[in-house]
Amino acid sequence: MEGLDHGILHLVAYRDGFSQKTLDAIVDVFAQKHLPDFGYAYVQIDDSYQIGNGSCPQNWLTWNGKFPGGAEYAVRKIKSAGMKPGIWVHRVHRPSDPNVADIGKRHPDWFVKKADGSLFAAHGFYVLDTMNPEAIDGMVRPIYRAIKEQGWGYVKIDGAGDLLSAYKNKECEDHFRKIGATPEDSLRDWDRVARQELGPDVYILNCWGVGPGSA
Repeated sequence: MEGLDHGILHLVAYRDGFSQKTLDAIVDVFAQKHLPDFGYAYVQIDDSYQIGNGSCPQNWLTWNGKFPGGAEYAVRKIKSAGMKPGIWVHRVHRPSDPNVADIGKRHPDWFVKKADGSLFAAHGFYVLDTMNPEAIDGMVRPIYRAIKEQGWGYVKIDGAGDLLSAYKNKECEDHFRKIGATPEDSLRDWDRVARQELGPDVYILNCWGVGPGSA
Protein backbone atom coordinates (compact mmCIF):
# COMPACT_ATOMS: atom_id res chain seq x y z
CA MET A 1 0.00 0.00 0.00
CA GLU A 2 1.05 3.58 -0.47
CA GLY A 3 -0.50 7.01 -0.56
CA LEU A 4 -1.96 7.28 2.95
CA ASP A 5 -2.20 11.04 2.55
CA HIS A 6 -5.13 13.28 3.37
CA GLY A 7 -7.23 10.34 4.46
CA ILE A 8 -6.99 8.54 1.11
CA LEU A 9 -5.69 5.02 0.65
CA HIS A 10 -4.27 4.82 -2.90
CA LEU A 11 -4.00 1.17 -3.91
CA VAL A 12 -1.17 1.61 -6.42
CA ALA A 13 1.73 -0.27 -4.83
CA TYR A 14 0.39 -3.59 -6.14
CA ARG A 15 0.38 -2.20 -9.68
CA ASP A 16 -1.19 -4.68 -12.09
CA GLY A 17 -1.31 -7.33 -9.36
CA PHE A 18 -4.18 -5.67 -7.54
CA SER A 19 -7.43 -7.67 -7.60
CA GLN A 20 -10.77 -8.10 -5.90
CA LYS A 21 -9.16 -10.55 -3.51
CA THR A 22 -6.57 -7.93 -2.53
CA LEU A 23 -9.28 -5.34 -2.09
CA ASP A 24 -11.23 -7.64 0.23
CA ALA A 25 -8.18 -8.28 2.42
CA ILE A 26 -7.19 -4.61 2.69
CA VAL A 27 -10.68 -3.31 3.38
CA ASP A 28 -11.22 -5.99 6.04
CA VAL A 29 -8.05 -4.91 7.86
CA PHE A 30 -9.06 -1.24 7.76
CA ALA A 31 -12.46 -2.12 9.18
CA GLN A 32 -11.04 -4.41 11.90
CA LYS A 33 -8.52 -1.76 12.98
CA HIS A 34 -11.19 0.97 12.90
CA LEU A 35 -8.90 3.09 10.76
CA PRO A 36 -11.79 5.16 9.31
CA ASP A 37 -12.19 6.51 12.84
CA PHE A 38 -8.70 8.02 12.49
CA GLY A 39 -9.51 9.91 9.31
CA TYR A 40 -8.89 7.40 6.53
CA ALA A 41 -12.01 8.22 4.58
CA TYR A 42 -11.36 6.93 1.05
CA VAL A 43 -10.15 3.79 -0.71
CA GLN A 44 -9.14 4.63 -4.29
CA ILE A 45 -8.63 1.85 -6.85
CA ASP A 46 -5.99 2.79 -9.40
CA ASP A 47 -4.80 1.27 -12.70
CA SER A 48 -5.77 -2.41 -12.39
CA TYR A 49 -9.47 -2.94 -13.02
CA GLN A 50 -10.20 -1.78 -16.58
CA ILE A 51 -9.90 -3.58 -19.90
CA GLY A 52 -7.39 -2.10 -22.34
CA ASN A 53 -5.33 1.01 -21.74
CA GLY A 54 -6.98 3.67 -23.85
CA SER A 55 -9.58 6.11 -22.63
CA CYS A 56 -13.05 5.26 -23.89
CA PRO A 57 -16.29 4.32 -22.13
CA GLN A 58 -16.07 0.62 -22.99
CA ASN A 59 -12.64 0.25 -21.39
CA TRP A 60 -13.47 2.07 -18.15
CA LEU A 61 -16.91 0.59 -17.64
CA THR A 62 -15.96 -3.04 -18.36
CA TRP A 63 -14.04 -4.56 -15.45
CA ASN A 64 -11.54 -7.34 -16.15
CA GLY A 65 -11.48 -10.87 -14.78
CA LYS A 66 -9.51 -9.93 -11.66
CA PHE A 67 -12.67 -8.30 -10.36
CA PRO A 68 -15.51 -10.80 -10.91
CA GLY A 69 -17.91 -8.65 -8.91
CA GLY A 70 -17.21 -5.58 -11.01
CA ALA A 71 -17.71 -1.99 -9.93
CA GLU A 72 -20.84 -2.73 -7.95
CA TYR A 73 -19.04 -5.19 -5.68
CA ALA A 74 -16.02 -2.89 -5.18
CA VAL A 75 -18.21 0.06 -4.20
CA ARG A 76 -20.27 -2.06 -1.82
CA LYS A 77 -17.18 -3.61 -0.22
CA ILE A 78 -15.48 -0.27 0.43
CA LYS A 79 -18.65 1.25 1.85
CA SER A 80 -19.04 -1.75 4.16
CA ALA A 81 -15.91 -0.58 6.00
CA GLY A 82 -17.39 2.88 6.54
CA MET A 83 -15.17 4.37 3.82
CA LYS A 84 -15.87 6.16 0.56
CA PRO A 85 -14.98 4.46 -2.77
CA GLY A 86 -12.61 6.15 -5.20
CA ILE A 87 -11.73 5.26 -8.80
CA TRP A 88 -9.00 6.21 -11.30
CA VAL A 89 -9.51 7.02 -14.98
CA HIS A 90 -7.40 8.87 -17.54
CA ARG A 91 -7.98 10.85 -20.74
CA VAL A 92 -5.28 9.46 -23.00
CA HIS A 93 -6.74 7.98 -26.20
CA ARG A 94 -4.10 5.49 -27.29
CA PRO A 95 -4.78 4.11 -30.79
CA SER A 96 -2.70 1.08 -29.79
CA ASP A 97 -5.83 0.09 -27.86
CA PRO A 98 -8.25 -1.73 -30.24
CA ASN A 99 -11.34 0.01 -28.89
CA VAL A 100 -9.82 3.47 -29.28
CA ALA A 101 -8.51 2.64 -32.76
CA ASP A 102 -11.99 1.50 -33.78
CA ILE A 103 -13.57 4.71 -32.50
CA GLY A 104 -10.98 6.77 -34.37
CA LYS A 105 -11.91 5.02 -37.62
CA ARG A 106 -15.68 5.36 -37.08
CA HIS A 107 -15.63 8.90 -35.68
CA PRO A 108 -12.55 10.77 -36.95
CA ASP A 109 -14.29 14.11 -36.39
CA TRP A 110 -14.20 13.47 -32.64
CA PHE A 111 -10.44 14.04 -32.61
CA VAL A 112 -7.98 16.77 -33.50
CA LYS A 113 -6.85 16.52 -37.13
CA LYS A 114 -3.73 17.55 -38.95
CA ALA A 115 -3.79 19.83 -41.98
CA ASP A 116 -3.95 16.83 -44.32
CA GLY A 117 -7.07 15.51 -42.57
CA SER A 118 -5.41 12.61 -40.76
CA LEU A 119 -5.75 12.23 -37.01
CA PHE A 120 -3.22 14.17 -34.98
CA ALA A 121 -1.23 12.01 -32.56
CA ALA A 122 1.18 13.23 -29.91
CA HIS A 123 3.26 10.93 -27.72
CA GLY A 124 1.30 7.97 -29.08
CA PHE A 125 -2.25 9.14 -28.44
CA TYR A 126 -5.09 10.97 -30.13
CA VAL A 127 -6.41 14.26 -28.74
CA LEU A 128 -10.16 14.49 -28.26
CA ASP A 129 -11.80 17.59 -29.72
CA THR A 130 -14.08 18.47 -26.82
CA MET A 131 -15.38 21.47 -28.76
CA ASN A 132 -17.34 18.87 -30.73
CA PRO A 133 -20.53 18.06 -28.76
CA GLU A 134 -20.69 14.60 -30.33
CA ALA A 135 -17.21 13.84 -29.05
CA ILE A 136 -18.21 14.90 -25.55
CA ASP A 137 -21.41 12.85 -25.66
CA GLY A 138 -19.65 9.81 -27.07
CA MET A 139 -16.38 9.72 -25.15
CA VAL A 140 -16.64 11.76 -21.94
CA ARG A 141 -20.17 12.09 -20.64
CA PRO A 142 -20.99 8.34 -20.52
CA ILE A 143 -17.94 7.58 -18.37
CA TYR A 144 -18.73 9.99 -15.56
CA ARG A 145 -22.46 9.42 -15.71
CA ALA A 146 -21.88 5.71 -15.11
CA ILE A 147 -19.28 6.35 -12.39
CA LYS A 148 -21.80 8.52 -10.57
CA GLU A 149 -24.51 5.86 -10.91
CA GLN A 150 -22.13 3.19 -9.58
CA GLY A 151 -21.69 5.17 -6.36
CA TRP A 152 -18.06 6.39 -6.44
CA GLY A 153 -17.36 9.35 -4.16
CA TYR A 154 -13.86 10.25 -5.41
CA VAL A 155 -12.62 10.31 -9.02
CA LYS A 156 -8.99 10.71 -10.03
CA ILE A 157 -8.88 12.01 -13.62
CA ASP A 158 -5.36 11.38 -14.87
CA GLY A 159 -3.64 12.65 -18.01
CA ALA A 160 -4.02 16.44 -17.70
CA GLY A 161 -0.28 16.85 -18.14
CA ASP A 162 -0.26 14.55 -21.18
CA LEU A 163 -2.88 16.72 -22.85
CA LEU A 164 -1.17 19.98 -21.94
CA SER A 165 2.02 18.61 -23.50
CA ALA A 166 0.23 17.59 -26.67
CA TYR A 167 -1.46 20.97 -26.89
CA LYS A 168 1.94 22.64 -27.29
CA ASN A 169 2.25 21.11 -30.75
CA LYS A 170 1.61 23.70 -33.45
CA GLU A 171 -0.75 21.46 -35.41
CA CYS A 172 -2.87 20.98 -32.31
CA GLU A 173 -2.92 24.71 -31.58
CA ASP A 174 -3.85 25.45 -35.19
CA HIS A 175 -6.80 23.07 -34.99
CA PHE A 176 -8.34 24.87 -32.02
CA ARG A 177 -7.54 28.31 -33.42
CA LYS A 178 -9.52 27.52 -36.58
CA ILE A 179 -12.61 26.75 -34.51
CA GLY A 180 -12.25 29.83 -32.32
CA ALA A 181 -10.95 28.09 -29.21
CA THR A 182 -7.75 27.27 -27.37
CA PRO A 183 -6.35 23.96 -26.14
CA GLU A 184 -7.03 25.10 -22.58
CA ASP A 185 -10.69 25.56 -23.50
CA SER A 186 -10.77 21.90 -24.49
CA LEU A 187 -9.24 20.74 -21.22
CA ARG A 188 -11.68 22.85 -19.21
CA ASP A 189 -14.61 21.48 -21.21
CA TRP A 190 -13.57 17.95 -20.26
CA ASP A 191 -13.54 18.84 -16.56
CA ARG A 192 -16.75 20.85 -16.84
CA VAL A 193 -18.61 17.85 -18.27
CA ALA A 194 -17.12 15.52 -15.66
CA ARG A 195 -18.38 17.83 -12.93
CA GLN A 196 -21.81 18.09 -14.53
CA GLU A 197 -22.20 14.31 -14.58
CA LEU A 198 -20.61 13.60 -11.20
CA GLY A 199 -22.49 16.36 -9.39
CA PRO A 200 -21.24 18.70 -6.66
CA ASP A 201 -20.57 16.10 -3.96
CA VAL A 202 -18.04 13.83 -5.71
CA TYR A 203 -14.41 14.80 -5.09
CA ILE A 204 -12.37 15.20 -8.30
CA LEU A 205 -8.58 14.99 -8.39
CA ASN A 206 -7.17 16.50 -11.60
CA CYS A 207 -3.96 14.50 -11.96
CA TRP A 208 -0.58 14.54 -13.68
CA GLY A 209 1.19 17.85 -13.73
CA VAL A 210 0.15 21.32 -12.67
CA GLY A 211 -2.97 22.31 -14.56
CA PRO A 212 -3.67 26.04 -14.12
CA GLY A 213 -5.32 25.99 -17.56
CA SER A 214 -7.92 23.63 -16.17
CA ALA A 215 -8.41 25.63 -12.99
